[in-house]
Formats: sequence, C-alpha cells, structure tokens
Amino acid sequence: MKKSTVILCAACVGFVLTSCKPKLKDCKGLVTQVEFNQDTLKSMKVQTADGEFIFNLKDVRFNEGIMMKNDSVIVNYIQGRHDTLRALVVTVLPKSAHYIDVKKDTTKELLTSPLPVDSIMKRKK
Repeated sequence: MKKSTVILCAACVGFVLTSCKPKLKDCKGLVTQVEFNQDTLKSMKVQTADGEFIFNLKDVRFNEGIMMKNDSVIVNYIQGRHDTLRALVVTVLPKSAHYIDVKKDTTKELLTSPLPVDSIMKRKK
C-alpha cells in the first residue's frame, strides 16, 4: 500500500511539472512592421488570417535569412508576456521566381535614359 501511494504521488508530481510547459504553436503570415534599435531586432508585427500578432524577437532563430517588411513568414512561437508572443523560429518563405525568356526578340533598340553631356565631361576630368 505504501509503495503504490509513493508511485501515485510521483506520477502526479511528474504530470504537474511537465504539463505547465508552454505549447509550441505556429502561424503563417505577412510581416507588416519590424521594430529595431540600431542593429538589434526587437519585435515584428505579422498579419495572418486570424488577425495581427506582435512577436518578441529576443530568443529567435532565423531560417532562410532575416525577414523584412512585406515578406511572408512562418513563425513558431510560444505565449509571451502581455500582448506579445515569443518567437522562437522565423522561416522566411521565398518569393516566386521571375523567369526570363531567352528566345525574346533582342533586335529592338534598348531604351535608356541619356546622360547629359555636362556629366560626361565632368567624369573625364
């Protein structure tokens, strides 16, 4: 009887300690604002289908580079303090590729902006 009580108490304590950990969540959205101070990223706002979220970037790891405004991202996060969420991993989704047609007609004249004659003379001096 004493042994089963000790095992039951240990199981309850183990359950309580492991169930209090925050659950990892993820969302996909568009970066609408990035807040930084000199060279340190502080936070970012992401617009998703569920609304706009503010993420704290203190402990973040980046995949595929650092996000900028108007980038699509996947954010893995946990609950933070107050209105912010704590981002752990930010994955920047690549933009669609722009393909160039190699068989395009290249006999047409290339339209460029002519430089003024004065600026060409100043460069030669």
